[in-house]
Parts: sequence; C-alpha cells; structure tokens
Amino acid sequence: TSSQAAMGPECDGFLPAAGGSMYEHAFATMFIAECLRVSRKNMRIAPTLDKAVTKAVKLIVEAQHDAGGWRYRPLQAGDITSSSCQVLALGAAQRAEVAVPKRTFAKAADFFLTCQHESGGFTYLPMAGAPSVTRTAACANSLHLAGKAESKELKKALGYMRTQPEPAAASAHYHFYALFMAQVMSREDGKAADKWRAD
Repeated sequence: TSSQAAMGPECDGFLPAAGGSMYEHAFATMFIAECLRVSRKNMRIAPTLDKAVTKAVKLIVEAQHDAGGWRYRPLQAGDITSSSCQVLALGAAQRAEVAVPKRTFAKAADFFLTCQHESGGFTYLPMAGAPSVTRTAACANSLHLAGKAESKELKKALGYMRTQPEPAAASAHYHFYALFMAQVMSREDGKAADKWRAD
C-alpha cells in the first residue's frame, strides 16, 4: 500500500499511515493475512496480498529487539502487549502459508518468560509490576503460537487465570483481554472453558 514506506525506506512493509506504531502494524498484518488465507485460490488478488503480508512479516521479524520483544517502534526493548500483538500477526501469517522464521518465535517465547511472575501471571515488562489476567491471557496465547503449548510455564499461566476474575466489560482493556482469552479458551476443555464460552 501507499503507506508501507511511511516510516522511511528502512521500514518498507510498514502498513499503518505515518505516525502509526507496531500495534497498528500487527493488527493490519493480521487482517491482511486472514484475507490472504481465505483467498489463496483467487489468482487475481492472492499474489498482491501475499506480497503485502510477506513484506509486513519481514518488518516484524527485523523489528524484533535482541531480547525477543517488540514495542511501539522497531528495535525498541519489548513490552508484553505489543509483543503479543506481533506474535498474533505472525501466527495469522503462518496460517496464510507465509513463512515465519522459527527463531523469531523462539526469541519471543524467551522474552515472554522473562515477564512471568512466580504466581504464573505475567507482568507488563520483565520483572516489573504486578501480573494481570489480561496480560496473562495475551502471553498464554503467544506461548502457544510460539511452540510452547505443552510447557510448564503455559500450564502455570492457565492455572493463574483460573483464579482471577475477568475485567469488567466497561474497563479500558476488556476487549484486549477478550481477543486473547477467546483464543486461549478455544483450545481448552472442561467446565471453565464451557462457562467462559457461554458467558
């Protein structure tokens, strides 16, 4: 798109308009990747979508901080929320048959684990502040996408979430929580998952 070079030639593939952040880039990538996934056999539009998603993924990969996370701008030290959004976008790209380096997921998983509290919940930054159910839902989904589906850390995160009330629907971060929690619970069995889906 015309906005892909909005951050300069070094950021070719950036999807939001000028002034946007990696958050917007992640959600735009996820949206276009989903369009690509359902349009793979349409040779009129699939090549264009594939090119856009491939460039968007390349930017996410190159924007990853050495410690494994992402934040508002490329190469900034990461936080939980932006990093979770980037992994969500990369997962969508994979489902659309766009290649994502395994090392990118592995580094992201390492970063998330630096933010896990002894309770099993996750903090916004590595070992900073209190954990929350919203951030933990985001990290639980991210760990699954990053290949840690059977890890003890993910199981501990799920245990933490079972002890926590969900945010009020009118709260600032409820929709962020719901976005990730829906995906976490789609993989869970049992009464807790059934209750969450019913609610």
